[in-house]
Parts: sequence; structure tokens; C-alpha cells
Amino acid sequence: MKHFSTSTEKDEKNISTVQNVPAGPDPTPSALPAFPDGGWRAWLVIAGVAALNFATFGVSVSWGTFQAYYEQTLLKDHTSSTIAWIGSLQFALIFMPGSVTGRLLDIGYYKLPLGISSILLVVCALLIAQCTEYWQFLLCQGIGFGLACGFIFPSTLGLVSQWFHVHRALAFGFTACGTSLGGIIFPIMIRFLLPQVGFQWTVRIMALVMAVALAFGFIATRTRLPPRPVGKLFDMAVIKSANLLLYCAASFFAFLGIYALLTFLAVSATINGISRDMAFYLISITNGASIFGRIAAGFLGDRYGPLNMLIPFTLVVSAVTYAWPYAHNLGGYICITVFYGIAFGAYVGLLPSPAASLGPLSSVGARIGFQLTFMSFSILIGPPIAGAIRSTSPSGGFEAAGAYAGSSIAVGVIFMVLTRKSATGKWIGGKI
Repeated sequence: MKHFSTSTEKDEKNISTVQNVPAGPDPTPSALPAFPDGGWRAWLVIAGVAALNFATFGVSVSWGTFQAYYEQTLLKDHTSSTIAWIGSLQFALIFMPGSVTGRLLDIGYYKLPLGISSILLVVCALLIAQCTEYWQFLLCQGIGFGLACGFIFPSTLGLVSQWFHVHRALAFGFTACGTSLGGIIFPIMIRFLLPQVGFQWTVRIMALVMAVALAFGFIATRTRLPPRPVGKLFDMAVIKSANLLLYCAASFFAFLGIYALLTFLAVSATINGISRDMAFYLISITNGASIFGRIAAGFLGDRYGPLNMLIPFTLVVSAVTYAWPYAHNLGGYICITVFYGIAFGAYVGLLPSPAASLGPLSSVGARIGFQLTFMSFSILIGPPIAGAIRSTSPSGGFEAAGAYAGSSIAVGVIFMVLTRKSATGKWIGGKI
């Protein structure tokens, strides 16, 4: 036991030294074993987290398919911006409870919230099948579905950090592939099932697939560290880190624009004469390409530092978002979706790694949770702002919306650079 304690204390000291953040005392240092960083149990946890991401975030990144379908059928009397509020609420509520769920993870509450939220998620999915009015979709698909995901997804990020340190970025990359897989499968399911069985049974079949994935995730995942003393629900010491606040600002501005393309991709494609069937496939192509970005970024992040890799990949997302409205044929859209998918996948795959490293392991859930809650407000307003900007365009195009989204992401990159300078003390060089 003494050997294990020394190893973990050394790990936390190394994390603090690299990031210039004081680690602070761990309430139970002698009880913490060294990072497994591999082994069948650790990788089973990764598989379980990937399954949970598939059933939660994987459905959410398929929102563009619902946006296009609702605009043309069930909610055709509502504007793009109004409909986008459903998806924005869902996206935002996935992250908004992060501060609470992160703290619950730190004090040892994981399985109970996961079980309750999984049941609620499947119930909400089944209720979406019964919706016919806008307020019903907003309540079930926006608020209910989003909140259920919000008590599942954020805690899994802290869970990965308990099992991996040296290969943490790679582990996050693999778990994020569950999101990509969901983003591939669910749009294709919708495309094939809608003409065959209609909207209601399409959503019910989706709910069944989600239930299977959630059940596997519940069985496969577990916490590794002993619970900390309950104390306060939120640790105020977390927000005293200038490095973390700068990184949270980077996430906030990036997410003001990063979901605009994914939300309106299928809509803009149909406006440019691409068939609705092919427009649905564009969502799957984007999420398929993101698998390569997530895995590649994981390898590169472990070698060169996650924040060092986030900066160039996020710059690519910004550039592609600027270019997106100027694609007017299928070839152009496929090019946009592939480049965006790879860069977006890398961004999302690496997103929690810097926050996980900016302090001691014992409060990793609180740090990641605070980051997710902070950026959730920009996720909430980002796509509706893009939709409102588009509605003011005389041509109905997305040129102004693309400029807004691309610029917001570029500001996020600036704050990433500032985070790097604050944490390492230099503009170039050093692994972070």
C-alpha cells in the first residue's frame, strides 16, 4: 500500500508542476492506488463510457437530422431559429449540470444518478414519439432529454481521468468515438426507418437501441477512487485557478459557434438543391470523419500535450465554418463535412483533457464539471443566434451566420493560447 500511495502522490505533483497549479492536499492519499493506465478493467470502463456517449451525446450530435425533418414536416410553421432552441436546450443541458455531477462523482455518487438518469432518458425518448406540438418537443426533446444526458455524460469524463494519466488523451479519444458512432448510426436509422415505419416507431426503435447501450454502460463502468468527504456541493477553490478560468473562456467562445454548422448543415444542403436523403447522410459523414480526428488527436495529445493539439485543430474548425456557406454543390459539402468532422472530432475528443490536468486528481470531477457548466450557456444561445442571423439574410443564405460562428471559434483559439502562456510561462515550447 505504501508503494501505491507514493506513486499517486508523485503523479499529482507532476500534474501540478507542469501546469503551475498547486495540487493541494488529498483527503485520503494513502488510499489512492497508482493510475492503472491500462489493463482489462480500465479498458472495460472505456468501452462502457463509449457506450454511454453513444446513447447520449451520439443522439445529440444527430440533431441536425431532426432540425431538417422538423422544418419540412412536423414544425414547418416555425422558423429555423425557433426550432433550433430545441436542439440548443438539449446540447446545453448535457453540460449544464456538470458542476453538480462532477462533485457527486468526487464524493462517490456515480451509479445511482447514472441508473435514474438512464431510465429518464429512455422515457423521454419514448415521449418524443408522441409529440405533435412545438412546446411538447421543447419539453421532452429539449429539456427532459437534455437533463437526463446531463446527469450521465459529464461524470463519465471525470471517470476516465480516474483510470488514465499517461494515456489520458488517448482514452478520451476512444470514449469520444462512441459519440461519433452514434452520430453515424442514428441519422442513417432515421433515414431508412422514417419511410418504412413513420416518425413514432422510428423514435421508439432509437429508444430501444439507446436502452441497450445504457445498460451495458451501467454494468461496465465504476469509480476507482474512494469517496471524498461530502463537504460543500461545489468547491470554490476550483475557480481560483487563473489557468482554468482562461480555458473555460476558450470553451465558452468556441461553443458559441462550433455547433452552428452541425445544426444547420442538412438545412443549408437542401436549400442548395441537395436531396433530403443525401442531406441526412452528410450528418453521418461528419460524425464518421470525426472518429479519425478523435483517435488521432488522442495519440498526438498524449505525445505533444492536449492543449498544444487543441489550438491547431480548433483553428481548422474556425476556417471550415467560415467556408461552409460558400459550398453550393454535393462535392463542396462533402469536402466541408470531412474536414469539419476530423477537426471537430479532435476538438471534442481533447476538450476535457486540459481541465483534467490543471490541478489535483482528487478534484478532477469538480474542474471538468465547472468547465462544462460554464460553456453550456454559450451552447444554449449559439445555434439560435446563428439561426436568427440567417433569418435576416435577404437570400436566406448562411454567409453571415458562418462569419459569426467562425469568428466566435477564432476568439476561443485566442483564449487557448492565453491559457497556454499562463500555464507554462511561454508562448512556444513545453508540453501542456
